[in-house]
Amino acid sequence: PNVVTLVERGKVIRRGLEVLRSGVEFFGIFLKEHMRCYARSLEVLNTFANLVGLAYSIQRFRALRKRRVLH
Repeated sequence: PNVVTLVERGKVIRRGLEVLRSGVEFFGIFLKEHMRCYARSLEVLNTFANLVGLAYSIQRFRALRKRRVLH
């Protein structure tokens, strides 16, 4: 890979992390306001964090598959 490709990939990764951060912040606000009674145990919080990560990974995988040209 050349330098341009690496720079472009870096931009994509940074953009993806910005989207993830805004999504996590949104869910944090949602939990604080609406689901406080459900977030009393560490297991519930870990499960929620894993589900958010899984949903984000699926979304990124689908986005990458749409951009990839299959020959």
